[in-house]
Amino acid sequence: MASTRLLVLGAGEGHQTAFASWIRAGLRITLVDGFSKPRYEFLCDEFHPLDVRRADPHHPRHDPGLTDHLVRLAEEHDGVVTLTEECAGVTPLIAERAGLPGAGPDAARIARDKHLQRASLERAGLRVPRYAELRSPEAFLRFLAAAEGPVVIKPVDSGGSASVRLIRRAEEATAAFERAIAYSGSGRCIAEEYIEGPEISVEAAVQGGRVKRVAVTRKELAGPEFFLERGHLVSPTDELDGRSTRAVQRLVDAHGIQDAFLHAEYRISGGELVNIEFAARPGGGHIMDLVLRSRGWNPYAAQARLALGLPVDDGEDAAVPLQERHAAVHFLIASGFVHGYAEQAPLLAGLPRVETVSQSVREGRTLPFPEAGWHRAGMALGTGPEPGELRDQLRTAVQRLARAMGVTEIGDRRVSEFPTGTAHAVGLPAGKGASR
Repeated sequence: MASTRLLVLGAGEGHQTAFASWIRAGLRITLVDGFSKPRYEFLCDEFHPLDVRRADPHHPRHDPGLTDHLVRLAEEHDGVVTLTEECAGVTPLIAERAGLPGAGPDAARIARDKHLQRASLERAGLRVPRYAELRSPEAFLRFLAAAEGPVVIKPVDSGGSASVRLIRRAEEATAAFERAIAYSGSGRCIAEEYIEGPEISVEAAVQGGRVKRVAVTRKELAGPEFFLERGHLVSPTDELDGRSTRAVQRLVDAHGIQDAFLHAEYRISGGELVNIEFAARPGGGHIMDLVLRSRGWNPYAAQARLALGLPVDDGEDAAVPLQERHAAVHFLIASGFVHGYAEQAPLLAGLPRVETVSQSVREGRTLPFPEAGWHRAGMALGTGPEPGELRDQLRTAVQRLARAMGVTEIGDRRVSEFPTGTAHAVGLPAGKGASR
């Protein structure tokens, strides 16, 4: 594939392995990204510092000229992908207009809007929580009063668990509504009934309308009423592999998806996989790195092959053969002022299952209240033959990281511990409402 050109529209955070995989495959990479905090341009053959989000017709500052420019650029390439939620809607549109494989703009638009998504899944006969789009705090109060149990409120178009809250009492409703709106680029949010049960996500390679590969990720959340993910675990096989394949296939059939890499989220309730949401892009939070280490196939290679119209089930996306092992990541969710920057060697000492420990926030900063994935302060990632031992060592590494930084690791969180005030007061930068 030495002369094959791949166009990347938006890179997001934590996807260094994607570029390493594509470079090893001999792809010529063009990156268009004028908004992501991490910088990847030195890993590419060509770079354009443009804000891809504004090429989306649904963006409040849509630039039709930018859309046309990206279509012309895509026509010079063999495939187009995105690595970020923020460009998951516009990338399939660019691909279709350029005559390249993709999820299709209709499916991608639905996947970027949680209200449209639930309505579409419901019409297809797939189980979703009872839901409603909210236009005012009063509408939320009415929904809460009619509910038989607790209710979840979230922005319709944000990712990273941003401002997702579980509400039990009416007095919490107005503040929760205002915070959800603050994290939404379109100023909209939805409420839905809370589904009890474990949460999983599924990474799926879909080609020709058929699910070709899946990987199940088990989730550890930051608390019983707090949806920020504290950890992920991927195993070589999972008892849910078959059921998750069938569930994603029903989702694909319902939306006419042909060629896409999907990230789908479910709650397990009464033995059933209940649809929470899905997106036409790779999972974040280092999930793809875990799949690569545990499943023996490279999800980034599969994503590129889908975009290039190459078969994903011929072994070309296989990683180096692995012994049976689990892969996991544990995140540092903390509060306080960062006093120091941690050296890796002491953090890893005596922890053979831990591969790497990373600090996300440099010294001299106060950590924001962690209500979104990008507020996590660090992580530890590793592999091992036994998941319990692996998770214990990752937790130890993260505890060491917190001590080295001089911050306090936060335990289980509840709704009453959320701060009041504006999103900016807890570290939401201007313009972050669009999503992650």
